[in-house]
Amino acid sequence: MAQRHTLLFVDDERSILRSLKRLLYRENYEILLAESGNEGLELLSKHHVDLVVSDMRMPEMNGTTFLKLVHKLYPNTIRLILTGYAEREAVQRAFSEADVHELIPKPWDDDELKVILRESLPQTSDQEEQRQGLYSIIDKAEQLPSLPGTYLAVQKALEEASDSSIESVAKVIIQNPPIAARILQIANSAFFGQRREIETVSNAIFVLGLEMIRNLVLSISGIRLMRPANLPNLNLEAFWQHSLACGAISRYIARETGKKKESQETAMLAGTLHDMGKLVLAKYAEASYRTVLRTTIERQAHVVEIERELMGTDHPLIGGYLAEWWNLPSKIVEAIQYHYEPAMAKTAPQLTHQVHLADVLTHRLKIGSSGPGLPPDLAPSTTRALGISVTDIARFEKELQNGYYT
Repeated sequence: MAQRHTLLFVDDERSILRSLKRLLYRENYEILLAESGNEGLELLSKHHVDLVVSDMRMPEMNGTTFLKLVHKLYPNTIRLILTGYAEREAVQRAFSEADVHELIPKPWDDDELKVILRESLPQTSDQEEQRQGLYSIIDKAEQLPSLPGTYLAVQKALEEASDSSIESVAKVIIQNPPIAARILQIANSAFFGQRREIETVSNAIFVLGLEMIRNLVLSISGIRLMRPANLPNLNLEAFWQHSLACGAISRYIARETGKKKESQETAMLAGTLHDMGKLVLAKYAEASYRTVLRTTIERQAHVVEIERELMGTDHPLIGGYLAEWWNLPSKIVEAIQYHYEPAMAKTAPQLTHQVHLADVLTHRLKIGSSGPGLPPDLAPSTTRALGISVTDIARFEKELQNGYYT
């Protein structure tokens, strides 16, 4: 039976507390409720609380101040903030000063809230250790970077433009030459099989579509943003080639298993970002990650195993945390977090298995490199989860080997 956790919700609105208690009535939690920060601190002094969720705006003691005290007095208690508060700076201050682990939007989606709570709480001692390792890395980072500026500008152009959205987005991308060059390189690559050369960003957007361009801008700018100092055993250009291939193959698998275009684009984004956690570890714990990469080579092991042994966490968990920090959809967060162990996925198991299989195939096809380590083993549950056979996978591999991605 799963461990029973104690959750404390703090909000000055009694109706919110009642809604939360009603929502979680059938879950395996002990629920404590407090209508103020002081009342919450009193409950914490009397009970062992695993996780605290506090509203941001409360009279007398606001959420940041309350969670800052929780962090100081009960550092092992997981801290989440519940907010409909529009000021981004206040939210960022809560993450920085109170070392908040997650944000829950207000109003919330019931299913998404349950997922956030479940994934924030360790279910086993191993998961507890990995999550503590994650938090130690985040502490070193002090604050993870916000969404890349070019991506936000593209988002704004898409929201504000109508028929001229292609030109509006192209104008934004052209202002960042490295991203523009990468977009053109991708548009002309084997992954998209264009018969004529694409020479302008506008043409690339027309051919690839606005949704894919938006996802590519996030992937390209995100990887550039998280770029660590040079590490001897992690080639960033090869890393990018591996990431892009995994994204393209995830999209291919989604299409081959009957998914609609929107799901195909989601699969590409999740696949392209699946190894971002490696860059976070390399950027914010460079010395430790050098040791991880060197040890992985010496032992000829899976890098995830060495990450867990030497750092107490792993790159899928860190990558999922970054995706959540960027407020990406929960299914993308889960696909990144469990791409090594897809059977653990609950919210979006098919997407997670698509990314997992794409990662396996990218390694088999030797496209780029995500760094040292044994290639991932195909999870036994993947064929069943995707409704395919080993013969189908062999066909996928052959088609991809022949350059058939589209």
